[in-house]
Amino acid sequence: MTDTFVFVYGTLKRGFFNFESFVRPAIERGKAEYLCDGLTVASDLCLVLRKERQVPALYRATPGETGYRVPGEVFRVDADVLKALDILEGVAEANYYREEVEIELTTAAPAAGWAPGDVVRCQIYFKVFDASLAALDKVPEYTAALHAAYSSRRGTPMREILACIVGPVDSEQEQQ
Repeated sequence: MTDTFVFVYGTLKRGFFNFESFVRPAIERGKAEYLCDGLTVASDLCLVLRKERQVPALYRATPGETGYRVPGEVFRVDADVLKALDILEGVAEANYYREEVEIELTTAAPAAGWAPGDVVRCQIYFKVFDASLAALDKVPEYTAALHAAYSSRRGTPMREILACIVGPVDSEQEQQ
């Protein structure tokens, strides 16, 4: 498996909608692996919930705005899963962009030989900034209580995303 580490802070965290729809199938096929929990080293970040569907969005604080470190989870993914995540996050449509950041681990990752306090470089998805984001209430962490209000724009997994993870998908598989 290609060692691409991805840090997730929202609906891709374990137990949440996009994890269950996309990451769990990748884990079951050996294409992804949960490693540990972590916290962004950068403290200039803001996590907000976009009003229309309560979608978590991360951006860098604007001048005069107070940012903070954001907690989340570290996964190792292969190139197919990384491509699927780029599709999910709308990278080609300039909805989110992916960047490498430093993550301080808060739990051990025995599979990677990491200990709490280690700092690793991970890919993370940032929302392409527009001024409306700064007007939203900041949340310190995306939790199950916040996730309860989340509404996916896709009731079932998209074929293009699943095809990256599991291969060609027919309509019956997509509904499962």
